[in-house]
Amino acid sequence: MTTTMRGTLRAGTAALLVLGILLTGCGREKEEGPTYLSKSAEDQCGGLLSSAGVAALKRYMGADTMGGKGWNDLDGVVDHLRHWYGTGRAWSVSKNLCGISGPGDRSEKRMTARFSVNEPRPPRSGKLVPPAGLHTYALGTRAYSGVWATQLYFNCVSPELKGSDERPLRVSSGLSFAMSDSKGPDTRATWDASMTILHSLARAVAKELKCDGNGGLPEKPVIKPLD
Repeated sequence: MTTTMRGTLRAGTAALLVLGILLTGCGREKEEGPTYLSKSAEDQCGGLLSSAGVAALKRYMGADTMGGKGWNDLDGVVDHLRHWYGTGRAWSVSKNLCGISGPGDRSEKRMTARFSVNEPRPPRSGKLVPPAGLHTYALGTRAYSGVWATQLYFNCVSPELKGSDERPLRVSSGLSFAMSDSKGPDTRATWDASMTILHSLARAVAKELKCDGNGGLPEKPVIKPLD
């Protein structure tokens, strides 16, 4: 084989290698596809939100559609709460129910709903005082909402929880935000919207637990801060 032929073969082989890399890259990009998925507000948290919760979510996010997969782990949360209640402990680690992202593939508005077993200690002064920056609501056994967090506690007496008629399951639910930019403006509209969303999800969990009276969480709550 002549030197010229060898050079031609090497050049051809190099060209094929480059072409293969380019084709592989294109194929990989097509296979991965976009990571952003658009879901309606009604589909968020797997459809657990009530009509009031959906309306509040639209107000909070400023849009009718949001990112994410619209998932929920209702069964996992219920099993988690049942398990920790059975241990007899007054508290547990939290379990995520669902996550919600704002509109757009790079939205920084993200919230996560978490549930745990938590028996709040009685206040030393005998009067409930909300955490700094939060406002008290007349929902459940305790409820607070503000620009950086929303919390709702309720008791559950259920035929599926042995002994709960004497020692209720004390549930703590909360909305947390992924980062500072996830928060809305520090206004009552923001506090009320967050509380409406959380109340809707907490009621869905109470219903799945078969709590008497859905844990004392009404279908149509009065969302109004007391302070």
